[in-house]
Amino acid sequence: MTKLRLSRTLLPEKRLAVLCAVPAVLVVLALMTLLAGCSDKEPWKNLSQEQKIEDFEYLFDILEYNHSYLALKVRTDGYDWLAHRDEFEQAVRDAADDKAFAQAIARMLRQINNGHTGMFLSRPEGGNGMRITVGVDDYRRCVDAVPEKGKWQAWLDEYYSKFRHVFDPMVKYLYMADSVESLRPYVEAWDFEAGLRAAERFISARGVDRVKELASRSAEILDFHEDCDVFLMVGIGQVGGTALPAEKSFVYFGTELFADKLDRLAFMVPHEFMHTVRRGGFNPATLTFGHLVVEEGIATVFSIVAQDLPLDNPNLKAALPFMSDEAFAYCEGNRKALTREIFSQAASPVTPELAAKYLYSGPRCDERGVPGSVGYYVGARAVIDLLKEGRAVKELSRLPAQEVIDAVLRRYC
Repeated sequence: MTKLRLSRTLLPEKRLAVLCAVPAVLVVLALMTLLAGCSDKEPWKNLSQEQKIEDFEYLFDILEYNHSYLALKVRTDGYDWLAHRDEFEQAVRDAADDKAFAQAIARMLRQINNGHTGMFLSRPEGGNGMRITVGVDDYRRCVDAVPEKGKWQAWLDEYYSKFRHVFDPMVKYLYMADSVESLRPYVEAWDFEAGLRAAERFISARGVDRVKELASRSAEILDFHEDCDVFLMVGIGQVGGTALPAEKSFVYFGTELFADKLDRLAFMVPHEFMHTVRRGGFNPATLTFGHLVVEEGIATVFSIVAQDLPLDNPNLKAALPFMSDEAFAYCEGNRKALTREIFSQAASPVTPELAAKYLYSGPRCDERGVPGSVGYYVGARAVIDLLKEGRAVKELSRLPAQEVIDAVLRRYC
């Protein structure tokens, strides 16, 4: 076995090593530190962007010329890993520090979808890479400040200011707005006291423990070891769960919406966790409507298989709690037409109009009877078709969205 240092540019405190076994090329990337690991007490030092790019290029070249399975993946999976070099390099350029750089490399290697290739990130002793933040006490202080400041100012000063790194991506990607000011009408209309009572019921019902259990189970199934922040917050009654593109991966759950429906967490937590795992696989700036439909479909299907449930109609309906029985029946009866309608727009950019019409209108239906969440159903059905053709469940976390789109277009369009 030959041991190669990845690059002479790396700081002596942190080195990346490539272990190569010949003739069957086995590439295992290990992130090793002479420090005690990455922790809040000893933050990672930063390589320059030039050093990160040099290390990335060195590693990519080793894999390109020595990893025999890359060509095989093109033939068997239809995924050309080498063709994504620019995308991987951009993720490295966007890395704010060494830790983000290491995670970008880990995501890049995970796309190879080969059990012999991966990256192992050191963690504080006893850590599992997942941090749970419960924002109920902070929300209580927000509620206490309402009589003096009013709802909007109290929310801004006591809640948003502390968790803006969570709320800003929601404003950008869910509300598709440029400023947090867009949330003002919803905050002003929200019953703060009722939200607090619901969150307290969630905690009393051991909702926090349930989220930890389900998230850990999802990570185990997907063999996911990167850092991830989980925020159990009190929202404004609109977002049950989300995992959005951000500099630092996170999952958000609105505790006020699960206080009396804890059973829904069994589907919601794996769903959002799958989004977190897949976030490293696409660039939100180039995300198409078709990609978004597939992302929601993959997450929906994983929420079923993570519980070892069969992929039948009752479980698919349970994974879509915002869809009524009548709406689900409509989708079943019009599956082919709806699939053609949605995927005929697959290459379109994501717009507020498309997102509202096919994905994020909850239980509402349009004048034709088409549910506002039909995109979840269509995306899930497309993924289920691939699983029936022999795809493994674990592949879902690495499956390129375009591959699903191409399969749908061949079958229906």
